[in-house]
Amino acid sequence: MKFSVFMLAANCAAVLGAAEFAFAPNVQPQPKQIQVETNTLVRVDRDLTITVACADGSGKAAVCWAEDRFEEWFRFTKTGWIFTSVNAPRVVATEYIGDKLPGGDEAYEIDSRPGNVSVRANTLQGVRYALYSMRQTMLAAPRNVRKIQWYVMPAFKITDAPSLRFRGVHIPWNMKATATEVEKRVRLAAHLKFNYAVIEPWGTFHSKRHPWWGWKEGTMTHDAVKRIVAVGKELGITLIPQIPAFGHASMGITSPGRHAILDAHGEYAPLFEPDGWSWCLSNPAARRYIEDIVTELCDIFDEPEFFHIGCDEAYNAGSCSLCAENFPEKLAAHINYFHDLLKKRSVQTMMWHD
Repeated sequence: MKFSVFMLAANCAAVLGAAEFAFAPNVQPQPKQIQVETNTLVRVDRDLTITVACADGSGKAAVCWAEDRFEEWFRFTKTGWIFTSVNAPRVVATEYIGDKLPGGDEAYEIDSRPGNVSVRANTLQGVRYALYSMRQTMLAAPRNVRKIQWYVMPAFKITDAPSLRFRGVHIPWNMKATATEVEKRVRLAAHLKFNYAVIEPWGTFHSKRHPWWGWKEGTMTHDAVKRIVAVGKELGITLIPQIPAFGHASMGITSPGRHAILDAHGEYAPLFEPDGWSWCLSNPAARRYIEDIVTELCDIFDEPEFFHIGCDEAYNAGSCSLCAENFPEKLAAHINYFHDLLKKRSVQTMMWHD
């Protein structure tokens, strides 16, 4: 049975007191190889040196990234901790020796020992994942004081690399989500070593080209998106914009009175099928408006690698008399149009399988 690091540490601390407790790390996702000495603690303070070696020569950049993350995560800086006078561990770049690690750009190794933690990776992304794994094992110590004085983690060796090149998570930006909440989800996804996150606005995107596009109370502004995209790049997770280019055009639910556009702008009803759930493929104005939003999102997502055009659950599609005629051909032409549009921007099209 696996236990949370935090629960297990708390139980051990209650029995043993102070900082002299043993615990097993719960690294997620499970590394390919991990060897742990649960009774040997590595104290994370000024007496610890963390050496970083990158096969692609990005060691200095990785050191800066690690120092910034330590300040962000644990509130200590290059010169000392904010809460105490204990200095932070020293992070230094060293020469990478030997062949690259098997497993691609995201592969990494950690050898955690008292006084020294060695990190080897093929690229900066591998260093990121190594630090994420280390963070999951570090606990505040000692346990019988009001403020932390240092951190501890067990001695261990990890060799790891992702089994899948694309590891994505879908994050809806709905009416209940603030920009801060969406950013928290992106940060958590990066911490768990997802490398892509699809961001789907559920009627919350504030389009500057077409302000009527969603509910005015939505929180997905240009500035909010640009900030989260920048956060994602810093943490090693690529954000993918998504809009409903066919079904789900209401960006809400199927019952009356919950349509992101028609609730306030009934004059745009000709853009949709009679029930408002899907875009009308026979109306060229609908495609032009969708194209404008796709282009706008590509710009604020900083030319993403992928763009998700939705196209799932297009209930009652083709129900209007114009769409019903040669509907399969119209649908194929609609999807191919956006594929070609995005291809011109070197963006790969994604869509739901249904």
